[in-house]
Amino acid sequence: MRTELPGCTVLCAHHELPSQAQLEALHWLPVRQRIVFKIAVLTYKSLNTQQPAYLHCLLYPYQPSCTLHSACQNLLQILLVNINFGRCSFSCALAEIWNNLPDTVKDLPFFTTFITRLKSHLFNLINKY
Repeated sequence: MRTELPGCTVLCAHHELPSQAQLEALHWLPVRQRIVFKIAVLTYKSLNTQQPAYLHCLLYPYQPSCTLHSACQNLLQILLVNINFGRCSFSCALAEIWNNLPDTVKDLPFFTTFITRLKSHLFNLINKY
């Protein structure tokens, strides 16, 4: 049973039910996938609307030096960093997350369709492992 309260959601479930099953019942993503979801949504908005400008300036579309099939795949250039701490930066993380999304998710023209497919893709990744 699911009860909606102002500002929170309460799930009345048996205490022995695994937390993963409870999250699925609420259609909530685990924390790591939720972070990926948020970064992918911000990247999609920045690529398609150039807003917010402070994030759009961190996006570098991938442009190979010669003609490659990957040139038309809507990829972002992954910045080279020398230290592990640099890989945690937003500009590095968004490129890796965006490039790992399938084209069936990235190339959608409507934001609402993008969100639906992205969430389905992330749930499928959870259930795969």
